[in-house]
Amino acid sequence: MFHYRTATPTDTDSLQQLLNTAFDRVNSPPIANTFFSNPNCYPLVVTHHNKVVGTASVHFIQKIDRLLAQIEDVAIVPEHQGKQLGKQLLHQLIAEAKARGAYKIILNTAPSTTPFYKKLGFEEAEVQMKIKL
Repeated sequence: MFHYRTATPTDTDSLQQLLNTAFDRVNSPPIANTFFSNPNCYPLVVTHHNKVVGTASVHFIQKIDRLLAQIEDVAIVPEHQGKQLGKQLLHQLIAEAKARGAYKIILNTAPSTTPFYKKLGFEEAEVQMKIKL
């Protein structure tokens, strides 16, 4: 049985390992202590037999006149992919964004995972620009 809940500081090690594996990170910085208490962040985990097997979060950015939501770090351990866990996490994040009055949700993804997000109603829009720091 899978259980969905808000992430807590006790999940730090599991989340770090999951994100490092999912995103091929090596020597990534530790999760910030303020991540779990930040009112502008809504982090979720999905557990199976009390082990974190997936995560996703939505971050809220107050613009001049609107609230923007950005989904980050969607990751499911390989052995549980294809079981609708990511879909359920995203539905919960979308509901939270609606409840807080966000005017849109954005996310970045690899081309290979675009079909997953399109099935959830996301569409390709605009162009992302970045500077790596």
